[in-house]
Amino acid sequence: MNKSPRCLKTFITAAAWSLILAASAIASVKSYSHDTSGITCVLDKGFLKIIICKEDIVEIRYTSLDALPSKTSLVVTNKWVSAPQYSVTESTNEIVLTTGRIKVKVDKGTNAVGLPM
Repeated sequence: MNKSPRCLKTFITAAAWSLILAASAIASVKSYSHDTSGITCVLDKGFLKIIICKEDIVEIRYTSLDALPSKTSLVVTNKWVSAPQYSVTESTNEIVLTTGRIKVKVDKGTNAVGLPM
């Protein structure tokens, strides 16, 4: 009898993910800053942080409180050695983070996070 652990993988489409985040807390982006690991957005109701873990993996942290919690994530447990190269572009309505493999878009009006189709 095989007693190896089994993995359950859940896949969420980019459109569904954007809808989930947008519906959970609509808040506009007041300002943002970026560093070698990603961007931090100051919202009119909280904070949003997008961390570039690998070229195709991002960690998204959100709070409606006055600061992001300092607790360690229970979901992301890998200590990424170095962040990959990425670029940030901004337009009137959105902020886009681009790596060699993906683009992550933040809607400034709703703070919805998604992947462009």
